[in-house]
Amino acid sequence: MLQRSWIRRFGLALSVPCVLLAFALAGHAVWEARPLPACLPGGLDPLHPAQKCRRVTMMGGVPVTGAVGGSSLKLVEQGSVSGMPDLRPAGLAVVLALVIYLTSWGIDWLLRRRFRLTTG
Repeated sequence: MLQRSWIRRFGLALSVPCVLLAFALAGHAVWEARPLPACLPGGLDPLHPAQKCRRVTMMGGVPVTGAVGGSSLKLVEQGSVSGMPDLRPAGLAVVLALVIYLTSWGIDWLLRRRFRLTTG
């Protein structure tokens, strides 16, 4: 019984920092994907009034350098692009935490089984 508790506790202790990292990564991704305000008149950036807003024409997620007409073109602000946050790093941190914790359960199960077989 002592073996099971310390192995599972060790797995839990290793997986908790990964979950906390996942929350931090998700928060950062949401912050980076926040909607950016529109440019002020004269092209001034509302977040940094001393700077000009830089805009780039995008076609299917790829910047377009030449002036091309069409309905699929849209103007977006350069830099932090508004939209869906990229939560893949946070998801990978959660998967890592789950793998660590489930591995500790597996090791515990193997030790209990081995201990039962050798003493029985």
